[in-house]
Amino acid sequence: PAEAARREAAEGVVRSIAAAGVQAIVVTSAVQATNLFSVARALGVEDDLRRSLTERIFTAAVGQVSKAALEREGVPVDFVSSPARLGALIRGLAASSAPATSSPGARSRQRRSPRAASPPSGRRPAKPRPRWRRGCARRSGPGTRCRSSSTASRCPA
Repeated sequence: PAEAARREAAEGVVRSIAAAGVQAIVVTSAVQATNLFSVARALGVEDDLRRSLTERIFTAAVGQVSKAALEREGVPVDFVSSPARLGALIRGLAASSAPATSSPGARSRQRRSPRAASPPSGRRPAKPRPRWRRGCARRSGPGTRCRSSSTASRCPA
């Protein structure tokens, strides 16, 4: 029953994208792009899917690997994050003039060159947290402890 529900949900998503029922998609992995087209082939809507992604839907990819998977299927990519992280993609889209809010049929397809996400002007890029610190509670103080027992001995919180 759960497998049938997942398959039905995936088919609904693919049909919606093929009918240009969405304004934008974000592909986060090469496997996701491959599965998208394998479901479309099984449903017989592969050409409609490719046409919608090429002509009417804004397409973004997390990194060059996801971009290459879409391009192998004949889909040009409007925006690629660099580095290949979801946060970089979100910051990059927010900083760009991506027409994600316009209706799919109301705009002509605009090609965007892949660009790195950069912080808004006047701001410095955030420093990455040390790997051992990533598991720590955001607020330190009395009674708070590290969430990860493996880092508890090094946790300054």
